[in-house]
Amino acid sequence: MRIASDYDVDVEIHCFADGRDVDPKSAEEYISQIKEWQKDYPGKIATVGRFYSMDRDHNWERTHQAYDAMALGEGFEFENPREAVKKAYEDGEYDYFIQPSVRENYEGMSEEDEVIFYNYRADRERQIEEELLEDTDPDEYEEPINPNFTGMFPYERGLNAESVFKKKVVENTLGEEIAEKGFKRKY
Repeated sequence: MRIASDYDVDVEIHCFADGRDVDPKSAEEYISQIKEWQKDYPGKIATVGRFYSMDRDHNWERTHQAYDAMALGEGFEFENPREAVKKAYEDGEYDYFIQPSVRENYEGMSEEDEVIFYNYRADRERQIEEELLEDTDPDEYEEPINPNFTGMFPYERGLNAESVFKKKVVENTLGEEIAEKGFKRKY
């Protein structure tokens, strides 16, 4: 967000709550932190969710709901992102299961947008990445938006996406050198 402010770029934040590795009701706290950053840097929370956007078990109907929120701006509307979280809690949902929700007047993505995923686990990003970038969905749900997509790591081979950190291939490892010299190894 700091870099975006240097270049006067509008930032739309898609909050994927956690609820697994942290307190299952911690989304409000994290949203409060983002709100603090927004005092100094640009950016608005466009969507809130988690379970639907990070499905990895080919439950495409869930991915479609996340896609609708992120790409099309459709879903439960909120004025303040805390509303979406509070509604989830009132409905008996914790952070992990928050329904895809969108900020009022959020219009979705376009192919000119730059999408940056900060998740470090590739397996959770694959379906939503495919939905946004490729027409690989077996349900042929929607035409992909095809924004410029960058992830922290290469999430899915063959998709039109960049990654900040490239997979490094280590050559001439100690084990390879020992084997090449004909020595035996014990594990």
